[in-house]
Amino acid sequence: MTQTGGRNETSDSSGTPGATPESKPLISVILPVFNKEFVIARTCREISLYLESSCYPYEIIAVDDGSSDASASVMRAALAGKPAHIIEMNCNRGKGYAVREACRYASGDLVVIVDADHAIDIDHLPRFEKAVLGDGFDIAIGSRFIRGSHFIDPRPYRAILSRSLNFMVRRSLPLEFRDTQCGFKVLSRRAAKELMPLTSIDRFLIDVELLYLAAQNGYRVTEVPVDCVITPRSSIRLLRDPIQMFFDLYELVRRYRNESDQ
Repeated sequence: MTQTGGRNETSDSSGTPGATPESKPLISVILPVFNKEFVIARTCREISLYLESSCYPYEIIAVDDGSSDASASVMRAALAGKPAHIIEMNCNRGKGYAVREACRYASGDLVVIVDADHAIDIDHLPRFEKAVLGDGFDIAIGSRFIRGSHFIDPRPYRAILSRSLNFMVRRSLPLEFRDTQCGFKVLSRRAAKELMPLTSIDRFLIDVELLYLAAQNGYRVTEVPVDCVITPRSSIRLLRDPIQMFFDLYELVRRYRNESDQ
């Protein structure tokens, strides 16, 4: 383990996935993790098993975002022998910071950002791959609220929060997406490497900032319907995180209006 730039970083790339024919793109899976010891082992196993059985060459870049539980050690055990890089943050910086950090190390043709609870199964990947590599979109984002999607969440307040935020985003910014916060997004290598360094939001609203920057820079984005089943336990803090989200949205809107006036 080496100390670099305020973070502890470990790397394990000794694993060898199954057959990897050249027709398959290299997949970089980005996995931001915060206090997920109860589910992260299953998530790591399911993702690696699917990619290996589907003959995708892949790498997993997992970021432990300053967890106070055993998430980091559980991930190390679950990903032992796999083509994985594990980055351990010294303190909690937020999903946005973790994803931005992980993108620095991603080398895949497709950069796949998934949530640690694996509420949207990795087997959705082919339809996202088609959207980016087949249909020519730069970014494909999962949507829980468009035709063809299914969304199950035992906590009604989460759905209310998501829909309220999406409504405010559409009213405040030049974005028409029905679901900006869905935990499954696929970016082309160019989009990931060019857009992620431009982001500045450290927490959940990096998703909106990414889509805003994509629109401002002429990238093509599409929504893909997903099946999403949320687990009862969540790392979202009911009061603090929604307040931070709306504050970040205010800052984005202010930036947009300043740019529009110039």
